[in-house]
Amino acid sequence: MPPRRRPPASRKTCTARSRGTGNLARVTAPLRYSTLGSGLLAGRMPHAAAHVEALHGEGVQTVINLCEEHEYWDGERAAVEAAYRHARIAEHRLPVPDGSTIPPDVLDRAVEAAAGETAYVHCRGGRERSAAVAVALLATRLGVSIDAALHAAEARWPTCRPLPWQIAGVRAWAAARGS
Repeated sequence: MPPRRRPPASRKTCTARSRGTGNLARVTAPLRYSTLGSGLLAGRMPHAAAHVEALHGEGVQTVINLCEEHEYWDGERAAVEAAYRHARIAEHRLPVPDGSTIPPDVLDRAVEAAAGETAYVHCRGGRERSAAVAVALLATRLGVSIDAALHAAEARWPTCRPLPWQIAGVRAWAAARGS
């Protein structure tokens, strides 16, 4: 049977092995994320050094983390923080409760943090909060409407599923900015 080819949607997983993490690196599932273009990647929460290594390999310089502290299991947060330091990736923690509308100040801070950088935006599952923020970042970077950015993100990111009230909040944020 011929080898399977990756679809053009550019969904990626990491397969790197971490040094110094013992069995954790061997049993950690690959990080699932998508490349959205304009130096923006989005997906699930990295929770192991191998995940950070994959992001570093993609040229990520900034991470927008929308997770709350309680979403991490024991030891995950410390491992990821150490891996970010080692890779010289700046992490911006902008916690937002799962299922809630993204506050305008979080969107402003995400845009500022990701300006001019190759950035990765994530929440725990990589579907809702991260999608809403990624759409705002993509619209800002491309100079397009929120709806155009949402369409572009959905075309490249199979799990891009911002909740209706989250996108309504992003539209209101963009309108208040005059975008």
